Amino acid sequence: MLRCRDWIDWVDGKKRCLWIHGIPGAGKTVLFSHLVKKVENHCKSSRTAKTAHVYYYCYFGHNQDEAVPFLRWTINRLSRQAGLVPTCLYRLYQHGGQPSLVDLLQALEDVLKELDNVYIAIDAVDESMPREDLLRVIRDLVTDSRFQKVQLLATSREYIDIEKTMLQISTPVSMLNPLLAEDIKRYVRSQMHKNPRFKPWPPQLQDEVVEALGTGAKGM
Repeated sequence: MLRCRDWIDWVDGKKRCLWIHGIPGAGKTVLFSHLVKKVENHCKSSRTAKTAHVYYYCYFGHNQDEAVPFLRWTINRLSRQAGLVPTCLYRLYQHGGQPSLVDLLQALEDVLKELDNVYIAIDAVDESMPREDLLRVIRDLVTDSRFQKVQLLATSREYIDIEKTMLQISTPVSMLNPLLAEDIKRYVRSQMHKNPRFKPWPPQLQDEVVEALGTGAKGM
């Protein structure tokens, strides 16, 4: 992923949204954790003092649409990083009760006014059940001019409703791609070189094993 031009452009702010998609077990969450670390390091080294980052994981055990929890968490983390509590957020606190999606989006807009660049990463969108509101929120974060400071990264399985939304607003990156296949082959070859059992094997046979495992893995 780090060699992918789309990733580099996203980090540099040339692309607003990346959607990493793949089959179950393809390693999306493991990859996501590494990318989050890269974003954190990028923000720490940024020349822009007001650069912030947030990541959120949709847990299937919650059995809910994650739109509201996602926004609440995002506002919480960004407010802490910005070092302030927006007026509208304080008013919501005084009012009590549960804020609506409209209220939360307004609060997020106000927090963003105090920041220059914001990276938001959300993992396992498909685990939100249902997810109509979450997909609408993701769409708004990418397309609404109020949130133009946001760089959004999302991962999910390849479900039709998610694909329908994300293809309209994002640059899709498949977990099954030539770079990943090459990484798998490189790993297989390195393990074979470490194991003395494979040393007597002819180079052609070793190449056939690497090719067979690299292709047969299908990105897993």
